[in-house]
Amino acid sequence: MNVSFALFVGFGTSAEMYYDTTLQEAVSRGLKCHSNDLSKSVKFVRLITKYLQEEYNNIFYGKAQNLGRVLCKAYDEALQKYDVLILPTLPKKAPVFPQENPPLEGVDCLIAVKNV
Repeated sequence: MNVSFALFVGFGTSAEMYYDTTLQEAVSRGLKCHSNDLSKSVKFVRLITKYLQEEYNNIFYGKAQNLGRVLCKAYDEALQKYDVLILPTLPKKAPVFPQENPPLEGVDCLIAVKNV
């Protein structure tokens, strides 16, 4: 089961795998009875998920599933041509490497000594 999705709605969908219905029932009961124990971020994601389900009828989930298939096909085609694909792991620009011998101007070398 997709655990992250199960955490938000109590069950997974559209995965080609075994569904543990006992686990689904237990997660669903736990979310109903102990939802106040969840972190604020999880509560927020559950709220957004519920809103999107009710207002947009899971259209975005369907679009994501469809795009996932297209993306998987593109990766398969690229891997036919290359042995390895090197991709960024974070959605941000890589930091610039520091200079080889950076100037020490403005650096307080005694800051650790002052704090002792």
